[in-house]
Amino acid sequence: MSKGTETKTRILDAALKVMTVYGVEGASMRDIAKEAHLNAASIYNYFASKEEIVKSFYSYYREQYEKVRPDIDALLRRVETDPPFEVLLGCDFHYPEEIQERMDSIFYVASRRTSSDPGSAEFVHDIIYVAPQNTVRPLLEEMIRLGKIEPMDIEAFINLLVYLTFGAAFLNLTPMKIGYEEWMASFGLLFSLIHPK
Repeated sequence: MSKGTETKTRILDAALKVMTVYGVEGASMRDIAKEAHLNAASIYNYFASKEEIVKSFYSYYREQYEKVRPDIDALLRRVETDPPFEVLLGCDFHYPEEIQERMDSIFYVASRRTSSDPGSAEFVHDIIYVAPQNTVRPLLEEMIRLGKIEPMDIEAFINLLVYLTFGAAFLNLTPMKIGYEEWMASFGLLFSLIHPK
């Protein structure tokens, strides 16, 4: 990693730490520089503003999501042959352990700004709501169409999934982190609302 890339990463990590505690509006470039062990003026060599830093967070998040997002086409092919619960488990994904906290922190920073920043509101909406709409909805619709599961209120189910995901992201920023076993148990409870035929 080049010195410039290393410094930029250090700034982003410091900014995320400061913004998680104080919010974007409460964080100053000086606070970020102090956390990154840099002088404040040098940050501007990498980022023109806090907003540019936040946009970098969102770009990073989307890049990481693309690496782990479920392959909907492969899951749709499995609907005909595999049990519904197993297919739906294919929608579950995990970020590598070394970036999970960073991903949760980015989501937390964004969610604190949804009422004041349209870009943050769009980011949170895309991550927390559009993603399951693009994966879970078509799977459930196909399962119902093929007679694999009883008809159900798909919108309500997706909303419950969204609330579960949202809550887990926030808990993971506290000492009450959700482990894999708890996450899978919560999925099991949610999926118990689906009745195979």
